Amino acid sequence: MTEPTSTSAAATAAGGLRTAAGGLSLVAGSVFGLPIAALVFGFAGALFSLKIDETERNLWARVTSVAMGTIVAAVTAYPVAEWLHPEGSVTASWVPAAAILIGAGCEILLKTGINALVSRLKQLGGQS
Repeated sequence: MTEPTSTSAAATAAGGLRTAAGGLSLVAGSVFGLPIAALVFGFAGALFSLKIDETERNLWARVTSVAMGTIVAAVTAYPVAEWLHPEGSVTASWVPAAAILIGAGCEILLKTGINALVSRLKQLGGQS
């Protein structure tokens, strides 16, 4: 049996850390009373976002992106599902879709929101 190369060992460690970050955010979210279904689907959305993102990032940036997407999706999935669901449908049936979309788009939405807020503050006379 051949010995593992440093590249394969690093890839294995990176995958393990990514999974650990997701597990940590799932455990922390459940301890703080966030709904498990929204955490799991938010985690899936965050992983999907990480998979399709072509930006080169270090390990810490990837881990925090997944953890942030998971937590933000869990916190906001139920209010967003309540706001967007069609009349006559059950809100809980829309939570997984909302959590996946929020988990996948969380980083982009937060960056856009912060940039818009900074721009608005500058328009109102704030310092740069």
